[in-house]
Amino acid sequence: MVRSQFSAPLRGNHFTFEPASRLIHPSRRVSIFQTNTRVATYLVASRSSAMPAAKPIRLPPVKSLRVRNARKKVENPCINVMNSVLACWASAGYNTAGCAALENALRTCMDAPLPAKAPTSSINYHLNRMYDRVIPNATRRK
Repeated sequence: MVRSQFSAPLRGNHFTFEPASRLIHPSRRVSIFQTNTRVATYLVASRSSAMPAAKPIRLPPVKSLRVRNARKKVENPCINVMNSVLACWASAGYNTAGCAALENALRTCMDAPLPAKAPTSSINYHLNRMYDRVIPNATRRK
């Protein structure tokens, strides 16, 4: 016994099943997989909302190869001490006797040598060097 294909159009608040041969023109027969996909789309759309599921967004092609590090600004270690000195001056009314310890801490912090720089990545150099091989006949941005 051969079963016919069924699809489920939405009518009111319930489903009525009709043979797929009535819904699809005879010259446009589709496979069982395609019919089942359409039925699943009807079911999902009727349960969640009136709109079908959104298609995934296709990203545009990459115009240029460039990898940028997230260069974080190195915070000066003396900023916290300087903020405390300014807060002390604001609360004490610029009294030098009450804020002398914080002022000395700020002087020692400012006299200390700067920390060494971290080495940077060379990925941008190598991408620039191989640019012509990856994207032939492309103009480089400057």
